[in-house]
Amino acid sequence: MTTGLPITYPVRTEHVEIPVGRDGAGMGGYLARPAAPGAFPGIVVGMELFGIDQRVRDVCERLAGLGFVALAPDFHHRPPGPICRAMTRVAAGASSCCIS
Repeated sequence: MTTGLPITYPVRTEHVEIPVGRDGAGMGGYLARPAAPGAFPGIVVGMELFGIDQRVRDVCERLAGLGFVALAPDFHHRPPGPICRAMTRVAAGASSCCIS
């Protein structure tokens, strides 16, 4: 008889460096995977505007507990440009997003 509940695995997490570009620069990421032997399917978890925060890490860990290898790449690994800095000011409560 089955209970209908998913199998859950203990989870192992780590911060990883993903090679990108020809200049040898890397892009950070958060990797969560089942702490059990075997091959598991992978999922790329898209981060939110402000990077790999606790919510994104929680999603990765939940997926790993269900048997997936979950990677959240840090798409903002390069220095922010003027538009990103303006959006950050607005999110912090600034009344304007004028780019200076």
